[in-house]
Amino acid sequence: MDSVLSSLAAAEARPSKESQAPLVQNAQWQLSVPLLLRDWADGVTYMLAYNVESGQTHFLTTVGAVLVEQLSAGVQSTSELLGAVQAVCEDPDSIDLDILLDEALRQLTSLGLVRTRPL
Repeated sequence: MDSVLSSLAAAEARPSKESQAPLVQNAQWQLSVPLLLRDWADGVTYMLAYNVESGQTHFLTTVGAVLVEQLSAGVQSTSELLGAVQAVCEDPDSIDLDILLDEALRQLTSLGLVRTRPL
C-alpha cells in the first residue's frame, strides 16, 4: 500500500511556500481514474482508494480522504477544496492550509488519482 498523506497534525513540518511553485489557484480539479473507496473513522478519517485501472491501493488520511470525497461528487475549484479542508481542521489558524492543500494535491496528482480539468 502506498502511504499518501500525513495527518493534519504533521502539517507544521511542511515545506515553506517559497520551496515550490504553488499549484494553480484558480484550477478546477477532478478525479483522474475510477476509484473504489473504503473509509472508516477512528478519531481521524482514513480512506483506502483502489485505482480500478492500475490495481493499486492507496492509503489516504484526513486531507486525502476529504479531497477524494469532494472530487468524487464532481469537479471542484482549488478554493472549494480549501474550504472543505478548513471545515475538518480543528484549528485552521494554527497551520498553513494553503501549503497543506498544495502538497496533498501534488501527491494525489503524482499518483495519478487527480488532475486539473482542461479548460
